Amino acid sequence: MVACETSFDADKNSEPHSSILTQDRRSLLLLELDRQKKIWQLNRPEGYKYTVLRNCFCFPAPRRGPNEISVLKNDIVRRVYVGTSQDEYLTGSDIPENLFGDFTVEDLFSRVEDHLNPEANTFYGREQTVYFTVEYDPIWGFPKEISFDVDRILDEQYVLTAEQFVAMN
Repeated sequence: MVACETSFDADKNSEPHSSILTQDRRSLLLLELDRQKKIWQLNRPEGYKYTVLRNCFCFPAPRRGPNEISVLKNDIVRRVYVGTSQDEYLTGSDIPENLFGDFTVEDLFSRVEDHLNPEANTFYGREQTVYFTVEYDPIWGFPKEISFDVDRILDEQYVLTAEQFVAMN
């Protein structure tokens, strides 16, 4: 099953294409990643906050979010669960790092790089068909949606969405 059927394309007038991560597509996505990183590096604010939502097979609720992440000088200063109260977590609860992980914008870029590594197509010692898309914020250049899925592997897929970005200087 394919998680997404379309992906980023530099030519907005072209037809959507498959999200299968081929070598040619990987090369194009790496070029786009470099371009978007430069946009981020030129405009990066000293501090920012944004909301991260991870659509995956992960529990409890704060592992999925939505979580508001506050960053100052590339260090996460606060993680707050802002979703509906569930799994014994209340809206507004602080989230420990070991429960949610690191999600600075640089971490989002690293996640994209990791998926574009040719070894990302290898699972359990066998090459697999990987579906991957990334969409970047048109102003700041950071990855605002990352979608990853491996054909015939049930619980590794996810969609990571970064939204409601606010620069704080």
